[in-house]
Order: sequence, then C-alpha cells, then structure tokens
Amino acid sequence: MIKALFQFSNLFLSAALTLSLIACQSTPKNQPSEYERIQDELDEFQKETLEKVSLTIRNEILPELREIQLGHRRVHGGQQAKVKKNMKSKTVLGRVEWIRLMAPDIPIRARIDTGAQTCSLHAESIVEKEISGERYVEFSTLDEKGRTHRMMKKVVEETRVRSTSGRSEKRYVVEMTLLLGTRKLTINVNLNNREKLRHRFLVGRNLLLGDYVVDVSQSRVLGDNK
Repeated sequence: MIKALFQFSNLFLSAALTLSLIACQSTPKNQPSEYERIQDELDEFQKETLEKVSLTIRNEILPELREIQLGHRRVHGGQQAKVKKNMKSKTVLGRVEWIRLMAPDIPIRARIDTGAQTCSLHAESIVEKEISGERYVEFSTLDEKGRTHRMMKKVVEETRVRSTSGRSEKRYVVEMTLLLGTRKLTINVNLNNREKLRHRFLVGRNLLLGDYVVDVSQSRVLGDNK
C-alpha cells in the first residue's frame, strides 16, 4: 500500500515537472506547432500514467484490500462462533423480569439495563446511622402495589453520580440479597429515588456479567411473580 502511494506521488511530480518545462519552452513564434507537440506529449503521458495507475491498483492495492477484508471476516467469524458456544451455558433474560428482594421479602418488577454499571433500587427518606462504629442507612422503598417497606442496610461505599441534567448527587451503595429466577444472588445496589420511573429496581451489569444474555424482544422470560 505504501509503495503504491509513493508511485502515485512520483507520477504527480512528473506531471508537474512536464507542465513546468512546457511553460518555459513555449514561445509566440512557433506557437501552433509547439502546441501540437505539447498536446502529443500530454496525451502520451496521460496514457502511460493511466496504465501505471491501473497496474498498481490491480497488482498491489486490491490484493491488500482483499487480505484485510478476509482477515476481518475470519476474526469476526471466530468471535461469533466462540460467543454462540458460550451462550449455551447462559440464562436468557427479557427486558423486564421479576426479582424478589430478601430480608424483607419484596417482589418487584425490574428493568434489565445492560448500559447501567450497577443495580439500583428506589429509596426515599434515607437516614444515615452509625452502629458499632459502622455506617448503615435506613430507608423506605415501594413494592408493585405501592406499599411502603422500611429497611436498614450496611453501607458498602458512597459514590457521586452525575445525572443526565449534569447535576452531581451522592448515592449510597449497599449489599443486598435477591432472588432472580431460581438463583439467589448477593450484589451491590445503589440507592436512588426512582419515584418518577416506571420500575423500582434496575438490574445492571454487575449482576448480568458472565452469567446472563438479554433478549430485548422478550419480557418476563423467567416467569411472572408467584
């Protein structure tokens, strides 16, 4: 490819030099015959240039492009085969699934969001407390029927998240145990006021990573709340 570019550069340079010589050598006395000679030289130069360009494209550029394309297909095909093979061991989730919080026992419809880094639970009236030198938060959440549940969880960390409006806000991250399908999972969950959002719980990548695949055309693949 680089060699071909050098050849094109040389061709354009030759063309520029030829035109410069033509401009220097032309005189008014022999103008008609000189123009004819110049035209013949330009026609010959154009013919030779086109032949060289065609040969360079056919013999050097096109083979390299084909090799790049074939290499990309081999890599892409290999990745597809590997992913499809690994998918057989993964659990399929829809865009919305039922989960069940434990201690206390609260069934909630959760939105599956592969774009979210961590899981998030609706929380309001958050009060920070210190018990035996450790930080806890007491907060309220709502179930699907609008009933309020009060709970207390140990603070794992405190983060600052920038909202879509650009405002930075503090969020507590707590450890929670939940049931997704038949699997009991203990994960970090950030507490966020989701009162204006449709779903009280959001499942993020920290739960999905490695074990699940999401089919957004489906919903409640694991079944309805029981």
